[in-house]
Amino acid sequence: SDGIKALAMSGDTLASGPEDKTIKLWSLASRECLGTLTGHRDSVLSVAVSGDTSASGSRDDTIKLWSLTSREFLGTVTGHSASVRSLAVSGNTLASGSGDKTIKLWSLTTRACLATLAGHSDGIKALVVSGDTLASGSEDDTIKLWVNVDRPRLDQTIEHY
Repeated sequence: SDGIKALAMSGDTLASGPEDKTIKLWSLASRECLGTLTGHRDSVLSVAVSGDTSASGSRDDTIKLWSLTSREFLGTVTGHSASVRSLAVSGNTLASGSGDKTIKLWSLTTRACLATLAGHSDGIKALVVSGDTLASGSEDDTIKLWVNVDRPRLDQTIEHY
């Protein structure tokens, strides 16, 4: 085993991203594997789930989307030029953080890129959304707070070290 790089939960479903290029879906009630999603060409580094949609980010620089219910592959999202290391979901918007130093916001419905956020001087390692605020953590040792996820703007930089 190469280890687990990412976890996400929605309702009774847990999605795990091991380094074997797959995403495994688990029932929290039965503790059984519900299925394995394949398609990435390199290690899975991030997963997110929202409603019936599962998203995974990979070292292959892509994001893959699946239906949790049917396990049907919904499509590939491309636009980053380095590994997709972190994902976060707010409503119908998926945020992705990459080693290319950018955060991209995507429509889960159309898979179109809604915005590209630049401001970090090194790769993005962590994202979280709460309400209308997106927080990004980077290898540049800063946390950036972006407000108004629909029309994002940088609100604050927190120097971590």
